[in-house]
Amino acid sequence: MLFREVNERIRSLHQRSDSLAGGGEWVCECADPGCFEHVEMCMADYEAIRAHRYRFAALPGHDLPHGGRLLERRRGYVIFEWEEAA
Repeated sequence: MLFREVNERIRSLHQRSDSLAGGGEWVCECADPGCFEHVEMCMADYEAIRAHRYRFAALPGHDLPHGGRLLERRRGYVIFEWEEAA
């Protein structure tokens, strides 16, 4: 997914500056390729999601990709996972 690549670059920049200890903005990883909205979460939460290869974060109410299932609702975002590896 394109937005995962964008978020990985954001993570790399913030790791160098250690600027996301309290929180930061990430690109929504929903199914809409035209969505450029931001998801707020701290680096530790982003890292926990990324620890699972097929897990992603999106804004509540945004469409999940076909084959994705909702895992968890958190304040300001949801976590979903691909049921089948794409």
